[in-house]
Amino acid sequence: MVDKLLSQQLERTALKVYEAIDKRQQGKNIQGNEEYLWYELVSCILGSKVPFEQAQAATSYLINKSLLSVNDCLRNGPEFEGRIVESLTQPIPLTVGMFSLNFKYRYPRLRANHIRRTAESIYEKNGSIKNMLDSTRDPSEMRIRIMQASVGIGPKQSSLFLRNIGFTDRLAILDTHVLRYMFLIGIINVRTKVVSTIARYQELEEHLRSYTTRLGANLAYFDTAIWVTMRVFQREAVL
Repeated sequence: MVDKLLSQQLERTALKVYEAIDKRQQGKNIQGNEEYLWYELVSCILGSKVPFEQAQAATSYLINKSLLSVNDCLRNGPEFEGRIVESLTQPIPLTVGMFSLNFKYRYPRLRANHIRRTAESIYEKNGSIKNMLDSTRDPSEMRIRIMQASVGIGPKQSSLFLRNIGFTDRLAILDTHVLRYMFLIGIINVRTKVVSTIARYQELEEHLRSYTTRLGANLAYFDTAIWVTMRVFQREAVL
């Protein structure tokens, strides 16, 4: 049963956050070279079931150590993977506000394997990420192509990748925060934490798209507003 007072409070907060995000994003068009695209894809691989800040920090850590060279991977995949495993098992620096700390990445061996296999799949079979992106402008079709060409990338991470590189703003990022909001607001009537199939993902995405359309909001920016809103609410132990 939906708590009307809570749902109204969440929606009001999300709308305020959305207004701030929307103004900053207007006219923003991200462009990037192949290296940038590859790093963004790696970040999405590392971000599966891992907090956003940790995924970003782990990606930067590997970049700074020059461990994400596609050429190195294609020359010697096992060695490339091994160096990533070794680095991800070390304490990784993370800055949160004014505080600096170290953390241990949760899945060093699994994600190192995913990164290596994704590099081989894309650069041996497809030539480059840019080649893939040039093959169609349909966001839903491209999301599936990214999932098929990558290892460890599901519909959420594929959507996030396409959002981050500026390919589209028509796909939703249905992470645990957004799914919980959808349940508390009453957009969906079953609490869902993870969406593993593309069919179910598209179904839930369409529910959120209809909701944002009723609010007169852009889907991409509003799900970001939801994400920010829910993180603040949960941190303050409101929910």
